[in-house]
Amino acid sequence: MATEIEIPDDARTFANAVRAVIAWHVAHGFAAGAEGPGQLPYVQVTRIGGPSDEMTDHAQIDVDYFHSSRAEALAFARKGHYWMTDIRNGLRGQQVGIDAVDDVRTRQGPSWQDYDDPKIERFVATYDIDSRICSTPLT
Repeated sequence: MATEIEIPDDARTFANAVRAVIAWHVAHGFAAGAEGPGQLPYVQVTRIGGPSDEMTDHAQIDVDYFHSSRAEALAFARKGHYWMTDIRNGLRGQQVGIDAVDDVRTRQGPSWQDYDDPKIERFVATYDIDSRICSTPLT
């Protein structure tokens, strides 16, 4: 029989790289979320692995870029990849809400992957993202 463990309301919360990546895309004009594509173009962000410790979330994140044509999906993915990785304007070193992003490393740049709907094209990029929680969002 499992014992339910209560977590105090004031307990420290871990960083959430998915939340940070979605918010970063939305801040740069993308429709984004954790669920599959609805209206196109769309960005889906999914955690596919990675450990965490008391201070840092070391997440491996897939970012799926969906559009109605292969050429548009590629252009859309390249724009998203720029905002994720650019040395001056990228996600590295940013605070997004309560999540501070320490590092962003490209594991796989945007590459085409088949999707089960012939009307939707998809490019997927994979990133390793290190983030920490901050007690107060910077405004």
